[in-house]
Amino acid sequence: MKLVVFCGARYGKEKKYTNLATEIGEYMAEKRLGLVYGGSFSGLMGAVSTGVLAKNGHVTGIYPRGLFDDELPREEVSEFIYTETMDERKQLLINKSDAYLILPGGLGTLEELSQVLCSISIGLIPKKPIGILDIDGFYKPLVDFLIHAADEEFIDQISTQLAEMKEVA
Repeated sequence: MKLVVFCGARYGKEKKYTNLATEIGEYMAEKRLGLVYGGSFSGLMGAVSTGVLAKNGHVTGIYPRGLFDDELPREEVSEFIYTETMDERKQLLINKSDAYLILPGGLGTLEELSQVLCSISIGLIPKKPIGILDIDGFYKPLVDFLIHAADEEFIDQISTQLAEMKEVA
């Protein structure tokens, strides 16, 4: 099984994010879950891939050629794919997964989650499990927004039901 992990290219303000991302990577390798991710050394992306690789797990990195100056690719993985655009990268990430895990991140992570939820809700991609790891309430405002938008009938209820949120303190 391959799990796409969407998360930040930054480490965040507190060390707990990096520590948990590394632990999740180690756990994935122990359970023989392959990691598919954005292909970077940086931030939580780098931490989760470090965890998987530390336990000899399978890592597929997908990285857009030449778009970032301060975010280095991690090419020493099981499989590394360069793309020409961010859109191509997202499509490959989505298509190579059996499930999605959302860790803390910024606008890129939010965009990836939004694209998956929207694409599933309009039938562009098949339904797959989506897990949101809510570290100390990080994603609570987002989930509250999704519920509110569904209550106000701007999105389908299915969008709020697709993602399962787990709180971690």
